[in-house]
Amino acid sequence: MIKEEERGSRGDPDREAKLWHEKLQEAERMRSGYQDLAARGLLTYGELGEKLAALEETRSLARQELESLKGRRERLESLKRDREAVLEAYANVTVEALEGLSPEERNKLYKILKLRVVLHDDGTPEVSGVFCGDLELPGVEAFAERNATPAALSV
Repeated sequence: MIKEEERGSRGDPDREAKLWHEKLQEAERMRSGYQDLAARGLLTYGELGEKLAALEETRSLARQELESLKGRRERLESLKRDREAVLEAYANVTVEALEGLSPEERNKLYKILKLRVVLHDDGTPEVSGVFCGDLELPGVEAFAERNATPAALSV
């Protein structure tokens, strides 16, 4: 979900926000300039109204885009917080709870996590899956010594 939200961005959100802020500032400068021209009699009030209406459209669009960027940023931060909460919850799952699963349930969980375990020649397991790149396991030496048979590798 985080990747999908990030793909929904049209680029760097901070740079995009800066550009929209600059557009708002430019519109303010132009508005002031148009008013000065009208005060000097170089623009009619009709022309001034048209130009100010066009600037207001630009300002409105810029505000909408900035609000949209803010919303996307907030959703992304929320998703990242949720991810951390889910990871923490899974980290707290005890070995006993996993051992309580039937072999079919455990296999299904492993497939969901795209779990892959490779036992190296020195007995060190390498674990990978959607939950991590590399996973440090406490007590891997004891695990490797207890389970250093080919049958132990069937997941």
